[in-house]
Amino acid sequence: MLRMFDWSGKDETCEQVKKLLKKYPDRIPVICTKAAKTSLPEIEKKKFLVPATMLCGEFKFIIHKHIAATGSPKESMGPDQTLYLLMNNSKKSVKASQFMCEVYAAHRAKDGYLYIHYSAEATLG
Repeated sequence: MLRMFDWSGKDETCEQVKKLLKKYPDRIPVICTKAAKTSLPEIEKKKFLVPATMLCGEFKFIIHKHIAATGSPKESMGPDQTLYLLMNNSKKSVKASQFMCEVYAAHRAKDGYLYIHYSAEATLG
């Protein structure tokens, strides 16, 4: 099972999201963390404010760059692994051709954030 954030101040978080959406109406607030059972490293930046018209494939590329920037060769992705973006507490991956606004409309949490977890799996051999 994937982990969700345990926010102690949910009302405070909702207010943060409302302010963000008011200030940046064309952006999507995203919190991206690693999935529970993956060997990938934690990325430093977890909160993103992405354009609504960004494709999920583009966001996946950004996460891939952040993983590579951790500099841990032991935990980094191998050439035979594929990065998957998983929504909320499900094992459902998104299509690379979907817009972030479509994913946000379908999967946003009650506090207003879109929670995405990243994982990798060997695809060759």
